[in-house]
Amino acid sequence: MRVQVLGPLSVVDASAPVPSGEVARRVLSVLAAEANRPVHPSRLADLVWPHANRPASNSLQAHVSRWRRVLGAHRIGYGPAGYTLRLTSDELDALAFEELVAAATHQRERGNLDRALATYDEALVLWRGPAFQEMADDDCVRNRALELEAQRTNVRLARIETWCQSGAHDQVLEDGGHLARDEPWNEPVHRALARAHYGRGDQVAALEVLAELERRLRDDLGLDLGVPTQLLRGQILRQEPALDVRPDAAGEQGLTTRRLTERIDQLGPRTRQVLLAASLSGDAVDTAQLRAALEMNGPGLADALSPALAAGLLIRSEDGIRFPPKLREHVAGLVGAGQALDLHRRLGESLLSRAGRTELLRRAADHLAKAAPGDSHSARLAIETDRRLTTIALSQGRHDDAVRHARRAVDCAQQMSTDEVAHAELWFSLAQVTHRAGLLDEAMDHYRTAAALPSAPAGIIIDSALAHEECSLHARRHRTGVHDPSVELLERALALAPEGPTSVRVRASLAQALSFSGAAERASGAAEDAVAAARRVAEPTLLAATLLRAMATHVPDAGAHERFALADEAATLAREAQADELELEALAALVPEAMREDDLTTAEAVITRVEHLADLQANVLHHWKVPMWRATLALAAGRHDEAEVLIEDFRLAAAADGYDDAPRIHAFQSILLALGRGKLDEASSILHEFDHDAAFEPWLAARLAVAYATGDHGEARELLVPWAARRFTLSRPFAGVRTFCACLVADAVLHLGDAATQSRLAEVVAPAAGQRPVLGAGAAMLADPADVLNRLQAACDPGDLL
Repeated sequence: MRVQVLGPLSVVDASAPVPSGEVARRVLSVLAAEANRPVHPSRLADLVWPHANRPASNSLQAHVSRWRRVLGAHRIGYGPAGYTLRLTSDELDALAFEELVAAATHQRERGNLDRALATYDEALVLWRGPAFQEMADDDCVRNRALELEAQRTNVRLARIETWCQSGAHDQVLEDGGHLARDEPWNEPVHRALARAHYGRGDQVAALEVLAELERRLRDDLGLDLGVPTQLLRGQILRQEPALDVRPDAAGEQGLTTRRLTERIDQLGPRTRQVLLAASLSGDAVDTAQLRAALEMNGPGLADALSPALAAGLLIRSEDGIRFPPKLREHVAGLVGAGQALDLHRRLGESLLSRAGRTELLRRAADHLAKAAPGDSHSARLAIETDRRLTTIALSQGRHDDAVRHARRAVDCAQQMSTDEVAHAELWFSLAQVTHRAGLLDEAMDHYRTAAALPSAPAGIIIDSALAHEECSLHARRHRTGVHDPSVELLERALALAPEGPTSVRVRASLAQALSFSGAAERASGAAEDAVAAARRVAEPTLLAATLLRAMATHVPDAGAHERFALADEAATLAREAQADELELEALAALVPEAMREDDLTTAEAVITRVEHLADLQANVLHHWKVPMWRATLALAAGRHDEAEVLIEDFRLAAAADGYDDAPRIHAFQSILLALGRGKLDEASSILHEFDHDAAFEPWLAARLAVAYATGDHGEARELLVPWAARRFTLSRPFAGVRTFCACLVADAVLHLGDAATQSRLAEVVAPAAGQRPVLGAGAAMLADPADVLNRLQAACDPGDLL
């Protein structure tokens, strides 16, 4: 499958018929324009329907659903920030184009000019016309189309400049002439043409190109030539040596280096040192940095720079002194390895002495990191500076920068013989930073590395074990049984943890890890130990948090009443300790347990308290849970009009928060509402729009309810049996959704059968404490009970069945 936007929008080798409607194509165009970046549903809708008379919100979901069937469900994800079209460069021609351009640029910088030209050609071949051809002027893709067209122009220019570098002046004049006609005011294009004429020995033609450009800019736009073009004209008039730095007509890269070396060797030793040091710091020459690094005063530095300026190795511009284009890389390549280490150390330390701004700190860290391999003092300074920059970046929410600095601090530490404790601290810090940046798999690797170092302190081992389990929970990582990394880390941490609050937290996390790893009995025992230890410590908030963890990790057949009691006690303790956030968490866990106990009065009272606390804390998460729960109560009571309003309130609140499962939960509740009203066609229609979400647990429940309601008991049985036979390992934040789905499924099955079925199923469902027995009971009623129970018996432990 491949999406093409470099020309008319098209999908090649799709797995289903490609929608041809205008709206459908606009949806794909927007998602492709923002490929691998999330698009919030409200923004997507604004771009797809920019005018009034926008259709119902389900229309957008329906179009996205159709494209999921065409492109593959895994390619269109939904997260907190919205829909994301996940494509690789093999699946989207625009990404392939950008990848090829990056490769060609890298090849050109390394002097592989022939390979660069071939890669530029390969990139340009992908174009079949203007980007997003039929919609290029449409608001929905205009910015991306302009960006791609600008990149295409830049690639054509880069190809011309590469020909110029290789001495292929005739090719420059031919292709550059075409591009100049398309871009009559493009100064870089005309500069390349002037250089090509000059390279052929025709100084007059080179100056004529620039004179014609100057006339056109002045007459058409009222502009003067830019500074780079004026500098080039001056160099051509004076026939300055800087123009000879480029390769000759044979394209021999080595000739450039030889000429450059000869020119630098003719300079005095002080000038050479200044020039080489400046080449390691960037195209612009930072005179203050050079004075401090090389211990020179202002007049002395000016005297050292003058010969380099006279030789054309440096030029003056409106921003100060700088290297000519591409020359700095050549000069830097002449710096010996040992000399480079010394100069980077000096440059880094000089910047640290002036480090009042974050930008100076960044530059200092870059230099010191390069000096670290040859100097332990520089390595220590680099580590300290990168750690400071990590903290600054985190405080500003720049997680990518924080990760980069934290990684480099670890790399520098590995190049010096610091003690293992310092290494463990750096690895743990890197793990925390990647954790905060959402790089959960990498964070878990780093937590394990920090804890595995032979001299890692007990505190780091314990904190790494706790954080690793938290990462595992958020990442929904696949567990590997009793030898799961989280279990092994927490068991090691428990052996090191002193009795008290730390030990309690480790035990509670271990109980959770064991539960998710399938060790139900050990999980139950660990949870009981954690609760007992928390009661001995007698810290109310610690006990409340432990009770919640114990409740979430308890095996499903422990009983709804016991789970209700644990959540109720946790909420009471948190309220008495005035720990509002913890109380809110406990009450959120109590709501579904009250529903399972059929204590709707308590459930409504708890929901009201949750709403109050969520308002006080500005907690958006629980704001959208409130209408979801109340919709559940209304559905259970048959108050369909009220449920309809609440379902819509949930959708709006959850979508505003960016909750990734909002469309599916909204559709799920809408299906149950339609079933309650006897609108089976409407329920089936909603289900059809979301049939790609087979892995979404509540969606399985919706499929079950619709299958049973429409009389397709065979499909319902096939859904129920495997579902009932596996243990759910959803994280605690999903427990409420999981429980209310189970209750509603049982309720739907109960009320859609005939009188005899209702009576029998009510007897079986009534004592059910966990979701698996509820589903197992439903399965038993959908076909021959003995057959289904035998199948369940083969798939489950005997104790899992009623």
